Amino acid sequence: MSEDKKPNKFTAWIKNPRGFPLAVVYVATAGAAAGAILLTVFPEDGSPLAFLAYIVYIVAAALLAFSVYATIRAVPGLKRKAVRAMKKNELTNNMLESYDFRTIVFAVVSFVISAGYAAVNLTISILDRSVWYGALAGYYMLLALMRGGVLIVSRKTAKMRKIETADAELPAKRSHLGIYRKCGVLLIILPVCLTVAVSEMVVSNESFVHEGIMIYATAAYTFYKIVMSCVNFFKAGRGDNFAVKAIRNINLADALVSVFALQSAMFREFTPNADMRAANAVMGGLICLATAAIGIAMIATATVALRKLREGTKE
Repeated sequence: MSEDKKPNKFTAWIKNPRGFPLAVVYVATAGAAAGAILLTVFPEDGSPLAFLAYIVYIVAAALLAFSVYATIRAVPGLKRKAVRAMKKNELTNNMLESYDFRTIVFAVVSFVISAGYAAVNLTISILDRSVWYGALAGYYMLLALMRGGVLIVSRKTAKMRKIETADAELPAKRSHLGIYRKCGVLLIILPVCLTVAVSEMVVSNESFVHEGIMIYATAAYTFYKIVMSCVNFFKAGRGDNFAVKAIRNINLADALVSVFALQSAMFREFTPNADMRAANAVMGGLICLATAAIGIAMIATATVALRKLREGTKE
């Protein structure tokens, strides 16, 4: 009877791998993959033990395939556990349930990164007396200023809504529209910094630099960034929270600049002897125009909405 149960347990585990045996499989997969990489880097061609390399490759491939399968099987259960854990905490529950709250929380991270980049580029600009790094510092400063402004207004309106109820809604909406319009103005100013950076690139035939494998990592991240920025841009557009819309518009403008940076870096990496000035000038000009267009649209939208609010209160 016990012999009949063993295959059933094994089959059940194959269908739903978990626990200590799965941890052993993951460790074995890592070991086999490391062995396969070493045998690739240091081949043993002509050695009597060369046939072992093929065995290691096959074992590594089989273990990797099973590990991927096990991970895919585990994701739904892990997701359910993560959701249950997040719902127990007020902060993580708000992040889970509220798209607006989640946007503001991630904006804090973006603000810190922008401020950090601004500080680093400003320092390099002063030490090297570099116009290029000065322009990048100005660009990141404006991004930090916009994101920081939205965060301050969001915090202020959140406090207003906690203290008051219906009376707080109109001032909160007015504040959100106000910061939305100010961000639009700054997005029109932003191309000034970009124009300086693009001009430096065109004059000196220089570009952003991502060497070796970093160019592929940067390309993957930039692709993810632009796709998610577009998705969130349209998603936020369907809502009525103008603070969230401002953050998503800023992120879209930032993602467009990342595409320009990637293009110049790819030209440098794959065609190092090519004259990149014309391509950088055209792409940089288009990005500047697109950023300014987003800013103009934000100003127009906010102005019309504020006028309607004033007319509504008069009635």
